[in-house]
Amino acid sequence: MRRADVMRMFWARRKAISSIIGGIIILTLFLSALSVMVLVSQQYDAYQGTVNKMSQKDIDRFSENLVAVFPGLAGPTSVTGCGGTCNQYNMTISNMAGIGTQITRIYINSTDSGCTSICVLDLSNTATSYSFQTSARFVNSGETLHSVLIWLPSSVLLPNPTPPSPKSTIYIATTRGRVFTFQWPFPPIGSALGGQSGASISAGIMKIAYQGAYDSKNEPSQPNNQGCHYEQSQPYPAPPGYKEVLSGITGVTGSSLTFVNPWITDTILQTAAPSSGHPSSTLYIYANVINTRGVATTVTGGNLVISAADASSNAKQYFLGGTLLGTYYKGTFYAAGTSATIQPNDNFYLIFIITNWTQGINAAGLVFTGTGAFTNRMQDGTYSGGEVMLDGLYDRTSCTAP
Repeated sequence: MRRADVMRMFWARRKAISSIIGGIIILTLFLSALSVMVLVSQQYDAYQGTVNKMSQKDIDRFSENLVAVFPGLAGPTSVTGCGGTCNQYNMTISNMAGIGTQITRIYINSTDSGCTSICVLDLSNTATSYSFQTSARFVNSGETLHSVLIWLPSSVLLPNPTPPSPKSTIYIATTRGRVFTFQWPFPPIGSALGGQSGASISAGIMKIAYQGAYDSKNEPSQPNNQGCHYEQSQPYPAPPGYKEVLSGITGVTGSSLTFVNPWITDTILQTAAPSSGHPSSTLYIYANVINTRGVATTVTGGNLVISAADASSNAKQYFLGGTLLGTYYKGTFYAAGTSATIQPNDNFYLIFIITNWTQGINAAGLVFTGTGAFTNRMQDGTYSGGEVMLDGLYDRTSCTAP
């Protein structure tokens, strides 16, 4: 074979090898680029998955909605535990969200006595100092009146004043990082509408007094055996369920009124709201009120209307009405027309005198319900007023029969 042919074959082989090597390099680059694209795509998918999980966690967290249910806390009761005895409280809450919520810790802060430096409550299966019930930590979605027992040492007693006003704040922390709070004690049940000043009033404790032919201060010794009230007498402020004697009230016999639970016998009602002629007894009604607004409100005048409907064949409606006799605030009586300025969260009494009624009331066995209204009587932009929801006034048939 000639030398030229040999050289030609050699160069042909070198060219083929070079082409193979070049193809391998290009294929390697292509596979490397493809691998990088796949890796980036996987990492992006993983990132998006994490973002979606975080977004769902945020949705779950902001969907939580735990609400305290009246009375918030009930108790205390003494139970065995805490190295001796514990003060046990029953916390009632509702889950208003569509997602289950788990409580991880509870904090309590009191304005006086109790947990003034914040009590921290952790999970526990048994009554242990500064703990709450492990089995009750999960609140199902939509669950109402969920009960959680909490335990404090016997030496720690949460303040619960009479009349009630918020003294403690309870913080409920969840595993998702939300914190829900409520104040305890709750204000008395009821609400009212504020005027332009935005004064928010909370009420609900109502009692009645009477003077004349029958006098509530003489209970239970009344003429003709009409004294049916056996509550123990105590001066203001007295616990609910007791007679309350408010002194310093002008325009009444002895400058004081004795208030009893909101029911009277029909005999007494007939003397205070006769079918004809002048009454021989006078009725007084008070509403125990708390100013739950963060600003002061002024009370100068007001009125009251309560009514009952007769379901018998005559189908009549009866009413008792009157005006504001005055406001009793911090031991001082402010007669109607004199302004009483009520500070935020303070307790006061609106005292009404019954001056109007339906002629021929036949309401034995019925319950009168209604509202009391008040105003500061201002003429400009500082005007304010409110409406206080009242308890029912029961007209008892007699002492021995409902």
